[in-house]
Amino acid sequence: MRRIDDSLWKGLLEVIFDDVLRFLFPGAGEFIDLGRGFEYLDKELTDLAPAPGLKPDNRRVDKLVKVYASGGEDEWFLVHVEIQGQSSKNDMFPKRMYDYHCRMSIRHDKPITGIALFTGPDGGSITDRYGYRIWGSRLLYQYNTYAITETSEEELLANENPFALVVLAARLALPAYQTQEETILDKKLRIADRLFENKQISIRKRDAILVFLENIFVFSSTKFRCIFDQHINTLTHKSEAMDIFEELAAYKVERVQESVVRKLLAKTDFSDEDIAAIVDNTVEFVEEVKELIEEEKEGRPR
Repeated sequence: MRRIDDSLWKGLLEVIFDDVLRFLFPGAGEFIDLGRGFEYLDKELTDLAPAPGLKPDNRRVDKLVKVYASGGEDEWFLVHVEIQGQSSKNDMFPKRMYDYHCRMSIRHDKPITGIALFTGPDGGSITDRYGYRIWGSRLLYQYNTYAITETSEEELLANENPFALVVLAARLALPAYQTQEETILDKKLRIADRLFENKQISIRKRDAILVFLENIFVFSSTKFRCIFDQHINTLTHKSEAMDIFEELAAYKVERVQESVVRKLLAKTDFSDEDIAAIVDNTVEFVEEVKELIEEEKEGRPR
């Protein structure tokens, strides 16, 4: 990968790490306590030199993450993530995954799972294991792999997971995708549209993915850069306007609900639970309306 790609991946992974896990392991939420967040031990991983006498490589795109297991307050394990994009180093990659696994295992004495994300054009051909057999002894270390070329564009666009859009964006840096900048522009615009259409993506994640999309491939054409920037500006302002409209709509709905609650309290003997069910709101909302009515009776300002 280019050095700028390294920085982009490093800045993005921590923001969307939960989505990466859900993308690679659809049932991740069943055995990982995603609500507890993660602890990133990258400095520690950097200190684990790949071989005695060699200096740590700060330019590598790798992550060592402490992940909490579901069902146990103190149960945790480690996730080791490596992003590999340089084909020239593929032969040594499995051995390096094994070396880091050994060093981390000695230091922590905790279960470790390895994940290799291949961002190069030949990622699908790289092995997912390291091992050997000699004189009756056998060693095998196997890790998880995902190549950005292995999932179709249609599948990725249909996937609601934010990491699917990251994969689509990462493909734009592949040589095969860089034949015509006009084609890349179309793909960038489509990814951006999906990014803003998905309301489940938080603003923090959206902004991080947008930075990745903008910089993973930079147009040499000023014209295309301007078209893309203008499109993003339009999407951003449209999103902000939609947020305002949604807040206004929610306000109007709540006012109507309040009016209905007032009438039901005045003219029926329904319980708070019954009224909450009728207006499709919470019991707490009904109680708040009752407090407002009492304040108005006492002449207190609302």
